Amino acid sequence: VAVSVLKASERVIMGGVRVKLAPISYLTVQHGMLTNDLDYVYGIADASGAPVAAGANKLSISKNIVTADVTVNF
Repeated sequence: VAVSVLKASERVIMGGVRVKLAPISYLTVQHGMLTNDLDYVYGIADASGAPVAAGANKLSISKNIVTADVTVNF
């Protein structure tokens, strides 16, 4: 099996809020979506090396991201 990557890309979008808890103390919560795409071609050969099958495919992975932090200044 031979595989060759044609294109790889990554996209992320994030948004969130910042809430004041007390003087100079904040809570920040963010939510986002991360998407990775991979375009590739493949070929399968038999034992003699003759091509048996070939094709192109796309792999796409999407993930949700949530982050939170508290900032306190002394």
